[in-house]
Amino acid sequence: PGVRLLAASVAAAPAPAAAAPTVDVQVPAPAAGVSVPKLSPMQDLLAGAVSGLGARMVVAPLDVIKIRFQTQMMINRGTGGGARYVGVGQTMGLIVREEGLAALWKGNVAALAMVVPYAAVQFATFYQMQAALEPILPQPYRELLAGAASATLATTVTYPLDLLRTRFAAQHESQRVYSSVAHAFRTIYSSCGVSGLYRGIFPTIIEIVPYMALQFTFYEGLKQQWLAMRGKPTPDPLDSVIVGAMTGLIAKLATLPLDNAKKRLQVQGGFLTTINQGSAGSAATAPAAGDPPRQRRPYTGTLDVLWRVGRKEGLRGLFRGAVPSIVKAIPNSD
Repeated sequence: PGVRLLAASVAAAPAPAAAAPTVDVQVPAPAAGVSVPKLSPMQDLLAGAVSGLGARMVVAPLDVIKIRFQTQMMINRGTGGGARYVGVGQTMGLIVREEGLAALWKGNVAALAMVVPYAAVQFATFYQMQAALEPILPQPYRELLAGAASATLATTVTYPLDLLRTRFAAQHESQRVYSSVAHAFRTIYSSCGVSGLYRGIFPTIIEIVPYMALQFTFYEGLKQQWLAMRGKPTPDPLDSVIVGAMTGLIAKLATLPLDNAKKRLQVQGGFLTTINQGSAGSAATAPAAGDPPRQRRPYTGTLDVLWRVGRKEGLRGLFRGAVPSIVKAIPNSD
């Protein structure tokens, strides 16, 4: 069960790639004389990583659209101001017309690069944490805590790639700030140091525990209700996909305000200043000394984002990107 939990969390990356509840699926017995090989833990994890890469490619356009929704109120001053992106279809068409089809996969190199190291770190720590917690906590709490701790560590290690994914997806082609992942790393590190690569990590970390807790809380209840509605004693693979999608949807929507706070914190700083100055160059520069502080960093932290967005934009601002998040929950469900 722990391996399937890890594989599910890899498929759900990027951050927070929280572990999903173990799925109990009734698998038909193989035909007589047919030998079904049993995967080793490493093979099982590798299969999860490969499926995560595939899911990442499929949902990448939705991720770009979601990030544009979430950041447009901060960075659109350089492209005319206001809400340019008002719906999934309209946004996709506008991106393709103005930036080309490939723009729907902006930031995907950094996002794909996250999958394997994330899985490796989580795999290396999950079972050790399970063993350490065994004398202290019973299941499922032991699995939940070990999953949250290993996901937190994996998220911390791979977070700079998550930040780059957001910035690449947010930048309009006419205002390109970074020309490559390597260029982005060099630019951010030279102007802001290590802390610049971890901007927005706090809401990312605190999002992990409630996300996982909501999944664990709702999964079993929804599964039993779903099976009762269908009059079945055990779930088949389709049932598990449907219940997993519903559970993931509830958890994602409940934690979406934290994700919105994270995205806004990720783009502020020199990147935001360059975008809003309408720069068409390919090199980001540190904000000028005369730039107003609120232009360089409109928000001071997570609570400041939530308070100011809620007060100025209401619930709509806190839940920007809800529609693409809902659609993403289906291909990314286990």
